[in-house]
Amino acid sequence: MQTQQLQMLIAIAEEGSLRAAARRLGKSQPALTKSLRLLEAEVGTAIFERTARGVLLTPMGARIHRRAVSIAHEVQRLHDDVHQSTGAESGMVSLCVSPVMAHTVIPRAVAAFRQAWPNVRLRLVDGIAPEALVLLREGSIDLLAGPVPLGNLRRGFRIDPLFETRLIIATRATNPLAGARSIGELLHGHWLIIGADKGPGRIFESAFRALGLAPPPARTSSDSLAATLGMLEAMDCYCVMPARLFDLLDRRLALVAVPIVEPLPDVSLGIVTRADAALTPAAADLLQHLRNAAGRTG
Repeated sequence: MQTQQLQMLIAIAEEGSLRAAARRLGKSQPALTKSLRLLEAEVGTAIFERTARGVLLTPMGARIHRRAVSIAHEVQRLHDDVHQSTGAESGMVSLCVSPVMAHTVIPRAVAAFRQAWPNVRLRLVDGIAPEALVLLREGSIDLLAGPVPLGNLRRGFRIDPLFETRLIIATRATNPLAGARSIGELLHGHWLIIGADKGPGRIFESAFRALGLAPPPARTSSDSLAATLGMLEAMDCYCVMPARLFDLLDRRLALVAVPIVEPLPDVSLGIVTRADAALTPAAADLLQHLRNAAGRTG
């Protein structure tokens, strides 16, 4: 499979129609259709299903597409690596950041990186493990800055710990249970988590189990910090968040940390990269700036 075929496959999948993909690639639709048929003949299976609304990936096509995306990213990194290693300032670095890292380490690190690599594009996206690990594994991002993955989620990744932070339970100041002294008093409350349903936001469950209580369900999860803060302001609910992040919030939000006596586990934050992939010079330099910024932040 050639690079042009990879680009064609990705374009068709992203555009959802042969006509739009042809425009994007600067080809005629008949030529693109012929190229697609040749590719499907080469791999021995249908990659796309034709529908009235356009084209959709078949199950096998989805597998091929994931591989194609990963390969395309690696090819681009190869070009970036060669150019940057020979003194050229070109290419792009993609960094996925958690809310606490975005408000502490990232501003200083990005400022230093921009001075060192003014012409390299930097792409920042929001996210935390485990969902962000998928982006890292497929090559959509170069680095992940946030809570480090635990257990089996660490396999295949290189972990660079930066600092630890304690956790607090946030709620609005007018919540009648804002002054609760035990997490058991919050058993029947509405819990929301930042990030994926199975991510670090569920760490509050261990405190309930320590009291012999079944943890309450967290029926709301949010990938948006702004949306999470809005919900905390609007209703009596509870959300676990790093103390460092809570301390940086605008005091006009009128949020408080519930003063429970049961300790919540500390969370380790760091940088996660793929163990089987080398960073480009620019990405490696960004990693060092993140380390330096974390040292000053701590």
